[in-house]
Amino acid sequence: MLVKNNPVTVENVQGTTDVTVTMYPSATGEISLVDGSGNAVSDADVQLRKDGRTVLADTGTTGSDGTYTTPALERGNYTVRITKPGYYEERRTVTLSGDTDVPIEVEQGSATVDFSVVDAHFEPTQPLQANIEIEDAGGTVGTFRTDSSGSRSVSLDVNTRYTVTVEKEGYETVSTTFRVGERDRSRTFAIVRTPRLTVEPMNSQVVVGQSLRVDVTNEYDEPAAGAEVRIDGEAVATTDESGTTTLTVEQTGEVELTAVNGSVESPGVIIEAFEPRTDAPTATATPNGTATPSTTATTQAQGTTEESDDGGTPGFGVAVALVALVIAALLARIQD
Repeated sequence: MLVKNNPVTVENVQGTTDVTVTMYPSATGEISLVDGSGNAVSDADVQLRKDGRTVLADTGTTGSDGTYTTPALERGNYTVRITKPGYYEERRTVTLSGDTDVPIEVEQGSATVDFSVVDAHFEPTQPLQANIEIEDAGGTVGTFRTDSSGSRSVSLDVNTRYTVTVEKEGYETVSTTFRVGERDRSRTFAIVRTPRLTVEPMNSQVVVGQSLRVDVTNEYDEPAAGAEVRIDGEAVATTDESGTTTLTVEQTGEVELTAVNGSVESPGVIIEAFEPRTDAPTATATPNGTATPSTTATTQAQGTTEESDDGGTPGFGVAVALVALVIAALLARIQD
């Protein structure tokens, strides 16, 4: 039987065109895969390319018994390429002639991947402790945590595609898919904090009509310039480059302050607004008919001393009274 591995395409045929197609005697190959322990290796991808050709002659997958049988192919020399996740790639040159058995041993292997997680907001970037979840086609391989330097090394199967998800509280989750080859490699994940706004009024209470300073910061506690500040949902001011603005509250009672920047809105902050005080000091009439604030005062005549609380002699202080008593006693003794 004669065969040809790849079809011949003829284009722009006009009238009568002679086409010469070279055919070859046929052959088949039975590819048998085992591991180092002699166990059959199923679900491995098989590719055959005839020497001197760029197009593959055949592709297939080994069955549960670890074998794959090619269709009828051209006789000749072929490169057989075997790949399977978790196994080193194997290449073998074989000659197909008639029915040919091709036994191949494949080896399992792993490679080390050095993961790093950093905060991309800073320059230079800062390392982060974060969780790394790794999945392959069969499900979750494991969850790992980077150390204080933001690093973690993990041994993974060679020639395998993985999905890696990096998570940290307060940060945006990052997920990506990449393939681990047959060499050790490193992979860095740069993540940033989840966008957030915080409103910080100078006071929690304010008088209606008076100015109130409000500061707005972002997720890195940095000034949030250009943020729209709202009172009960109505825009009233915009922050400057320092993340600050000044506003007035025109209604009494509790009002809610929020800040909005793009699609990010801050949690609300409640402040209480009061009407200004209108009570005035009590006024009393003066002899000339004018009113003056009422005050409480004690008036003493010039040259007099207020009576002491301890019942002392009126008009004298305690010290003066004692001196007077001593003098009186001395005079009485002299007279005797």
